[in-house]
Amino acid sequence: MLKSLETMIPETDTPEAFGFDPARLARIRPWMQGYVDAEKFPGALTLIARRGTVVYCDWVGLRDVERGLPWQRDTLARFYSMTKPITSTALMMLYEQGLCHLDDPVDLFLPEMANRMVMRPGAKSVDEADPAQTRMTLHHLLTHTSGLTYGFNEGLLPEAYVEGGVNFSERGGTLAQTVTRLGAMPLAFDPGSRWNYSVSTDVIGRVVEVISGQPLDVFLAEHILGPLGMDDTFFAVPDSKIDRLASSYTKAAEGGVTLAEDAPGSGFRAGKMRQLSGGGGLV
Repeated sequence: MLKSLETMIPETDTPEAFGFDPARLARIRPWMQGYVDAEKFPGALTLIARRGTVVYCDWVGLRDVERGLPWQRDTLARFYSMTKPITSTALMMLYEQGLCHLDDPVDLFLPEMANRMVMRPGAKSVDEADPAQTRMTLHHLLTHTSGLTYGFNEGLLPEAYVEGGVNFSERGGTLAQTVTRLGAMPLAFDPGSRWNYSVSTDVIGRVVEVISGQPLDVFLAEHILGPLGMDDTFFAVPDSKIDRLASSYTKAAEGGVTLAEDAPGSGFRAGKMRQLSGGGGLV
């Protein structure tokens, strides 16, 4: 696990000793620069480590296009769904302590997730649903076989998520509030019957809060991020580090990229976050 880049794991000047060809590694920079030149993204860092040693680290482009700020070794960036392994680890730590079992029903910890309904095949409305044949378990959440979905997926149910305020971002309020709204939605399928990428890990984050009695950010900091020395990993970027945060961009309709809403300077990431998205909220 990589620590903060201020306390980086050892780096070598002889990648050959770790099985890497320097000439082949040299191909990485022009390849990544090509993405910047083609306006696929404004900037990025590439790092390769083996056996606890960094064998390659290089960066290209800008962290802030509008201000012309270059990407740097210590630039902070959102890593979206790579939040999921960390949140899932938190649940597995609680399992290891005997505080839950993976076959435990989710509603044992979150009553708002009880008595689930499942949309009928070919339904024309989310109201066309029948009682679920299987209770959703923690195992279903961990494996994305819960019957949940994402608001950016296609179909009636994702649209209902958007309309019903099931939004695991700052716009959605607190994690507890968003999970409560989620509990009013039907499932896309019976838990365990198939796989679908979803907000399952966000629900795991809420389960971690309930079992541990701690907010998700506090639990992660005390039990995972702190012990591993991951001092640059958090939901809310401290004011002292906010200038290191890369602006967030999205694909522009006319080509290239355009600034997203949570860019530095907007205050979106500075200070205390209301929504602790265990599925995609870490920086």
